[in-house]
Amino acid sequence: MRVLLLAYFVAIAGATLLDSEESSDEQSTSEHSFDEKLQEAYQLLKGDPNAYDTMELRRKVHSMKDKIIDKYMASEQPSDEKYAESVRGQTGVSAAETNMNNELGFSLFQGDIMLTKQQANEILEDIVDSDGDRKKRQAFRDENYPRTLWSNGVNYAFWNASHSARRVFLKAAEIWRENTCLEFREDSSADDVVWVVHGSSCWSHLGRVGGAQILSLGDNCDFVRSTTCFLTFTLE
Repeated sequence: MRVLLLAYFVAIAGATLLDSEESSDEQSTSEHSFDEKLQEAYQLLKGDPNAYDTMELRRKVHSMKDKIIDKYMASEQPSDEKYAESVRGQTGVSAAETNMNNELGFSLFQGDIMLTKQQANEILEDIVDSDGDRKKRQAFRDENYPRTLWSNGVNYAFWNASHSARRVFLKAAEIWRENTCLEFREDSSADDVVWVVHGSSCWSHLGRVGGAQILSLGDNCDFVRSTTCFLTFTLE
């Protein structure tokens, strides 16, 4: 299990989905740096059977960067800003902003979501086919739905999570239980389980992806408000 968890953290560096804009005078250097980083990440991940596909997906997204910014992000910037405001913790900084500050947010969708390959491909198809009209965070109900839901309750376990992270996760889970009657069970042996960890950033998968999945509560993320929001992503 520790090997699996470590693989997820390594994947953060190699499976970047979105980049920020660069100024024109930095473009050439940036492109060279991108290729170097992509190859370095692939070398770390090439033992995984999905590593090559991940690398090619990353390259394709990077080549579509301007289109993504123009059609898929800028059109909803006001709502994204409203979202960021809604999930700021007691520090006054949202999880996505925390991730962007340490550059890890560029490896995550909208700064705090880890996508499966299928979900990422749906984003690409959405960019090409529907001009970004679909709602980003609400649009990932793929062909496996409703099997992506936690209809029979949520199994969770802790790995290296701080006392504070454990406390706020349990509080957030209780809030969800009280409002939805959804049961949460601590069971590390379950087929599908959410591992709550103290990672180097703050993020969650979207929905039940099958098997072990991560909810990372790094520094400045262990607040009930932001953790409740991450559970929203996990339960979608």
